[in-house]
Amino acid sequence: MTEFETNELAAICKEAALKFPNDITEATKWARKKAEKHELWTEWVEDLLDCAIRHKVDDARHTENTRIKKASGVYGGKAKVMLNDVIGQAHADVYSFMIAGRTLGSILGSELTGLAADQYEKANGMRFAGDICVALAPLVPADKTVAESVSVKKIHAIFEAAKKKQAAA
Repeated sequence: MTEFETNELAAICKEAALKFPNDITEATKWARKKAEKHELWTEWVEDLLDCAIRHKVDDARHTENTRIKKASGVYGGKAKVMLNDVIGQAHADVYSFMIAGRTLGSILGSELTGLAADQYEKANGMRFAGDICVALAPLVPADKTVAESVSVKKIHAIFEAAKKKQAAA
């Protein structure tokens, strides 16, 4: 799919997102109906299927990474199976750990610094979002939305505080 074709599909999806900002199901149905009428629909379906399959592969990798972490005691406290019991398997598993869509064992030394920076950047983005949620939690009643409970001015202040916290970290 060319960039132009991708942009056309992205524009349809953006329009759907704006039309149904709080209903992903309706946005998806609307975008699909509109996209199905486009002359590039068949090509888009092939590319989207590839994307869906890639997502499933990523999910499988994540599941395997989680299993490795649990087995080595990184998650959930003491591991149920100690590494000493399966030392040969543990060495193989460690090289299979996925980072940025690659197995750890296949990454070149020259790539490690760049990969580390990318992983930290992603983590910082999630930390920023987490800080915003923590700040909003005491301000928003359980049965209300953020938009119903917090002014835009207050949210801007929360964003600034989160930016300052992240810069200081």
